[in-house]
Amino acid sequence: ATDLLELLAKHRALLPSTSPGVVHSFDGSLEDAQRFIEMGFDIGINGCSLKTAQNLEVIQKLPRDRILLETDAPWCAIKPTHAGHGHVRSTWN
Repeated sequence: ATDLLELLAKHRALLPSTSPGVVHSFDGSLEDAQRFIEMGFDIGINGCSLKTAQNLEVIQKLPRDRILLETDAPWCAIKPTHAGHGHVRSTWN
């Protein structure tokens, strides 16, 4: 996340002033998420973002209005081995 934060900060003036984008498939630390949010970015979460108990702790502390739910099906599905598996229900028709 450090490299991405540095690049975005360096080129921030080239991006829209409000809602510059979404950090896709986020699985980093709370501190990293807060830095992205401070720069105006939303945080995208999917199955890859819900793998560990630490991931769940971070996501619970994020402002709900800054989270974007991503499906990324079938590549980042929530698997039975993921910590978030018991918290998400998916229905496929």
